[in-house]
Amino acid sequence: MNAPYTVVRESDSYDRFFWLYYRLGIQSSITVGATYTSSARGALAKTAVVAAVRAVVEAQPRLRYVCIPQRQGEVTKLQIAVLNEINVEDCIVFVDDDDGAGMDEKLLERLHNTWFDEWRADEPTAPQWKVFVKGGVHVLFACTHAVADGISGYVFHREFLTALNDLPPSMIEQPVPPTIARSNGQVAEAGAVKLSPTNVLPKPELLAILWHTFVSWILRVVYSKSRLNNDFPPSKPYFKDISKIPAAEDCTQSGVTVRRIPAADLAKILAACRENGAQLTPLLLILFIATLALDHEPDASMTTACLPYNMRPFLPMDQFEKGSSPSGAGVMMNAAGGAQRPLFLAPIRKLFPDGKVDGTALWKYVRDFKADLAQRGIKQAQKVYVAPKLFDDSLETVVKKALPSVNMAHTILVSNLGVFKPVQEGGEWSVTDVVFSASAANGGIGCHGIVLNVATVAGGDLVMTGAYERDVVSKDVAEKVLDGLVGRLEDVCSESRTVG
Repeated sequence: MNAPYTVVRESDSYDRFFWLYYRLGIQSSITVGATYTSSARGALAKTAVVAAVRAVVEAQPRLRYVCIPQRQGEVTKLQIAVLNEINVEDCIVFVDDDDGAGMDEKLLERLHNTWFDEWRADEPTAPQWKVFVKGGVHVLFACTHAVADGISGYVFHREFLTALNDLPPSMIEQPVPPTIARSNGQVAEAGAVKLSPTNVLPKPELLAILWHTFVSWILRVVYSKSRLNNDFPPSKPYFKDISKIPAAEDCTQSGVTVRRIPAADLAKILAACRENGAQLTPLLLILFIATLALDHEPDASMTTACLPYNMRPFLPMDQFEKGSSPSGAGVMMNAAGGAQRPLFLAPIRKLFPDGKVDGTALWKYVRDFKADLAQRGIKQAQKVYVAPKLFDDSLETVVKKALPSVNMAHTILVSNLGVFKPVQEGGEWSVTDVVFSASAANGGIGCHGIVLNVATVAGGDLVMTGAYERDVVSKDVAEKVLDGLVGRLEDVCSESRTVG
């Protein structure tokens, strides 16, 4: 019997981290959804969905990516392989939209809190991703973080949209034979699976990593009782036995709260950002921190802001694009980095005297924060991206030493995918709405609070999702935090004064 996969390389530090995140029940899935609107028909035919997903699988080698744990003596190593065959229909789940709620909180929570055994198998025969289709118009791509990052969700939908608009009528009206997507032999050499993003970059300077670790440790000690997220109850210990698959009760359960900024208000906010030399993501992050500091934790004195970075601009992408779609949709891979900046809360509280925003002071603070990120954030993100290379390559070492060093419990994280743009305009189908939701991670490693994820389409609403651990943050608190953030964005809309 032929093996279901072909081994292509040894794992890198990112592979090991994020495979363990799912295997041990620390974090489940990343989900990027899109609403598809047709100029000629009301809903996607199931045959069209199958054909389009198959086209995406054939265009993006990363969708064949799987991880194989191998016992070697006293330790366990991880190998990276590609599936030789994928049954496309098995990867698609069709869901009725009986309540007309679309891509709502209930659906996102369902996706995040379903732990698929086939995604944690020692001998995988299925990929670590699925496509959920709700009501024939809402298409959600969900995967483990080992497979891909949030930006890859946009890549998926660009490929899917292109495939839909390229389908001939015969493939929409009749079943698609066959539904098995087979490897063509060149997939194992494709850059998105063959190359290791962290290994193409040089090892970090040990001294720089040690200094960053030392400063972080000092801040944790000095401000241990006065940091944001301290008021939440502790997360339960995460599962650490890599030889077993944890039961559902030992896995992180996510809650999700969704809020929207209407397109008209978003246009005003973006115009104010341009006029004041600012950007939306730093503005959201500062307002998010301000909401927590003013409304929920008035005694906290400092926090650590975290902004994810797309590391693709710093990688030799011509090598990673080898073997992927030439359509211009981009490359699916995991290239998410991040930078952290300690922030004291007193200056942020002063931006809101008597509860009202001081527009001039706010824009100056956001501009300065943006400049600091531009000057130092990128460099730190590059160092953090490759820092796990300092550990050896056994899974046991990652669990014992590397995972505890992540220590993001008191970080405030905002991840903005930006504006979804198709490969080309026109065609029968278009994307009219998007949503991005990364499930909560156990607070012993990830953010011990609410993580904000943001996405939008050109001319559409800004969709914000707040993900949190159900047994740490209550839904009532999450809703109040996001409502406070929306309120402050509305204040900025009405107080958009230009600064010289």
